[in-house]
This record gives sequence, C-alpha cells and structure tokens, in this order.
Amino acid sequence: MSSGGKRAADLSKNRLSDVPTEICHLVALENLNLYHNCIRTIPDSIICLQSLTSLNLSRNQLCSLPSCLCNLPLRVLNASNNKLVNLPETIGQLHKLMELDISCNEITALPRHIGRLKALRELNVRRNLLCVLPEDLASLPLVKLDFSCNKVSTIPVCYRKMKQLQSLQLENNPLQSPPAQICIKGKVHIFKYLSMEACRSEKMPDAHYLPVIDRINLSRTGAGSSSAHTVCIVHTLLQETLSGMGGKWLKRQTCEKGRRMGGNTEDIENKAGKEQTPTTQIPERGTGSGTRTRRQQ
Repeated sequence: MSSGGKRAADLSKNRLSDVPTEICHLVALENLNLYHNCIRTIPDSIICLQSLTSLNLSRNQLCSLPSCLCNLPLRVLNASNNKLVNLPETIGQLHKLMELDISCNEITALPRHIGRLKALRELNVRRNLLCVLPEDLASLPLVKLDFSCNKVSTIPVCYRKMKQLQSLQLENNPLQSPPAQICIKGKVHIFKYLSMEACRSEKMPDAHYLPVIDRINLSRTGAGSSSAHTVCIVHTLLQETLSGMGGKWLKRQTCEKGRRMGGNTEDIENKAGKEQTPTTQIPERGTGSGTRTRRQQ
C-alpha cells in the first residue's frame, strides 16, 4: 500500500457500498482513493487516520460529509460528482487544506466558515446550485476558482482583492454584475469593472441624497456695490432635515464657503438650519442687492 514513498490505499472502481473497516485501522495512511464506488456514507472512524493528507471521494453517492472529516490534516479533498447538498459547518477547521473540489453536486450555499481555509489555493464548485458567492473567499490566497454552471448573478466587488488569482472560470451563470460583455473579456476586465464599482460605492452620496437646504443667501454688501451668491439644493423624495452627522457636515461646509465669500457667519448659520419653500435665487446684474426668486416646479 505504498506509492512513491507515501503510504497510500487505492480502492477505486471496486463497487464498494461502504468504506472497509480495515482501512480506518491504517493510522499511518496518507493517501486514500475511493474514486468511483457506491459509497453512501463515510464512517466516523475515519478520524483515526490522523496522517491522511489526500482523500478522493469523487463519483460516489454521498449526500453529506461527516464533521469529523474536518479534524484530519487534509491538504487535498475531492468530493466531486456526488449528491452533496451542503458542506459541514466545521469545514473551516481544515487549516492545511490547499485543494477542494466539490464540483457536480447539489450544493445551494457555501458555509460561512469557508473563509477560514487560509491555505486554500484551488476551489472548484462547478455545476452546483449556488446563487451567491461568499465575500469571505476574497481573503483566501486562491490561485484557481471555478464556479461555472451555477446560478450566480453577481460577483462581489471585494473579489477584486484576489491578487493571486490566475484562473477564473465563471461561464454558464446568469451574471448581471459584471455584465456578460465584460465577463467574456477575461479576468483583467472583470477586476477592472469590480474596482470601478467599488470606487462608485465608496463615493459620498450625491446632492439628491443629502439633507435638504431650501435656500442659502451668501450675499456680501459693500459701498456702492453688491453681489449675491446663492447655493440651492433641490428637494428630494427623502425630505430629510438638517439633523445628525449629514446635516452638521453640510452646514459646516456651507458656513466655510460663506466665510470665504465674506458673508456674515451668524446669518449664514441661521439660514442653513431654517426650512423654507424650495426656491432658486438668481443674481441680477446692476446696482443694488436685489435678487429675483423663482419657485421650483
């Protein structure tokens, strides 16, 4: 049972319905190949294989994986082409795992602790029923990621941080963000799109979403001349008032602008906090300090 200097057991294509009991007594076993059998369950006694680093369970009839499997020092785990509907919540305990293949199953969601697989380099979730990609994957040192043939519509913008990623397979998903015309161009264009989306979401809200100031008159009068400076922010559906952090920020910015223009600080602050009917003041040319007011429609 040794192969290439490693202690291995190859029981592939033997039509086994169960894992032989004797296998779990081989405590020094490092590589176990159970490929293409009829195995429905993995016994808890597999925990005895504390030297096991590679386990191939592909092409069997497994509906679940035991949580005790996550207490093994596995580096490679292949459970593709089974009937898995989920992964054990303890999957994050496989701290040494570098390759995980769970393709061609019926998994609807990845466990939240999958982000703890800090050694993971390759992840294959092809042909499952995934609708959402967990953001925690962005923190992993993945080199290969395959989530093709799922139901994913959005790639999280945080995936742009996956600097080590070399291979990204995402075909046959109903992707909307990034759109298909971006995805077909490859990883570089996808990451550029995600970076642009991240910048857009991190920008400050537009004026349409800021607290409402109906009218601020920053006029400055002088001997024989005057000029009117008006700041007008249109009402939005939110109908917020100048309260809380947003209002304080806007009021402070308005007052600072007024001081630069030479306006009276007290008058500016009073008008910045007072609600009025939405109007726009249009400075008139000529002498005097009059302004013409137009009511917004």
